[in-house]
Amino acid sequence: MHFIIWAKKGKKHYFDYDYIYAINNDEMHDVWNLPSVQMYEKRYGKHPTQKPECLLERIILCSTKEG
Repeated sequence: MHFIIWAKKGKKHYFDYDYIYAINNDEMHDVWNLPSVQMYEKRYGKHPTQKPECLLERIILCSTKEG
């Protein structure tokens, strides 16, 4: 299990609720069940705490504006 803390200093942060609703067909929840990185990648990959691409993609797409 990995924890991600969402924080921003200063101005209000951006979050695309419509994007999250579209991929889940539901409101966002505080736990995201996503496939993990394959054991081969964990053992022989270049980074010991490698994260799945789908997690990084979701974080980027829900926290940034297009363009």
